[in-house]
Amino acid sequence: MFRRTLDFFVRPQVTKFVHRTALRLDREEILFGAQGAAIAVNNALGSALRGDSTPLDEISQSGAVDAELHAALMDEVRRGQQYAPDIGEAMNARELQLDELARQRQALEGTVRLDDLVLIVGGRRGHFDPLGMYQLKVGSSLVVLSEQPSGLWRADVQRELLLREGCSVQCTVAFAEPREGAPDQLYTFEATVDGEQLVSGAADLEDTSFVLTDMNGLSPGGGRFWRMATEVSLW
Repeated sequence: MFRRTLDFFVRPQVTKFVHRTALRLDREEILFGAQGAAIAVNNALGSALRGDSTPLDEISQSGAVDAELHAALMDEVRRGQQYAPDIGEAMNARELQLDELARQRQALEGTVRLDDLVLIVGGRRGHFDPLGMYQLKVGSSLVVLSEQPSGLWRADVQRELLLREGCSVQCTVAFAEPREGAPDQLYTFEATVDGEQLVSGAADLEDTSFVLTDMNGLSPGGGRFWRMATEVSLW
């Protein structure tokens, strides 16, 4: 109940800041890019299951897929490839995975919505070391990271962290499953913005890049890089 109350006040402010200041992208632009990226990863996974992992490796090496998620995806691919088709075998693990990918592709090409939005103040994946770091969760849409545990709820402290350390934005995009009763496909994308961009207003469509950090809970910790920092209470 308390978190829902916080979200009622905090989430609209977070959403406004993300779209107008941090990313400078509206909801439709985020969804359009997410859909294209999700389809590209689906294609690359299919290629890897058929024996050519080059497209998936290249996507990861470009920075478009987080390393932990790439490793988890390759583990799934290897599990499917362990079972070579035997003569007379009607279905094997790889074929089951390819069939599932085809079903997921239907969802990816269908209805898409922004399921969740989280602003991580003071933390960027490539510049984050959890040792000696603290995290404060303010509702479900705001996380504040700092080396100091006190005062993280204060607006002036958050503003200072934004300008000094920048921020990250995680957008979880849901693709509606056409199958009756099946859960939506959930893809989490993350963008980082440094403090200089926030000050100069340089963040725009050309400057903003996203990395896919999670697919349907496959990535360790759901792709939440701040999870290892010590959590502090709001009170």
